[in-house]
Amino acid sequence: MHVIDPRVPAKVERVVDSFRDAFRLAGTQVVQNVVELDGSELQDLLRMTPNAWHLDDAAWARVAALERTRVTVGLQLLRFRRRGGQRSL
Repeated sequence: MHVIDPRVPAKVERVVDSFRDAFRLAGTQVVQNVVELDGSELQDLLRMTPNAWHLDDAAWARVAALERTRVTVGLQLLRFRRRGGQRSL
C-alpha cells in the first residue's frame, strides 16, 4: 500500500513510475471525509502515514490520550490497469 499526499504531485509520479513496467495509470480519485476518532483510532490512522516514522514515544502517548477528535482524512486513489489488457489493480 502506498500513502500519497495528493498535494505533492511528485509523489504521485514516483508511484506511477514504480509500476510503469507492468501497469498503466487508468484513473485517479480524491476522497475526503471528516470523521471522529479517539486516541487509539488516531494512532491506527497515523500508522498508515509517513508521519509514523517521525513520532517518538511521547508523541504517541499524547495521541493515545486524546478524546474523540474530528479530523479530515484525504486520500488520492490511483487505479492501475495491467499492461496487456488484464484486470485492474
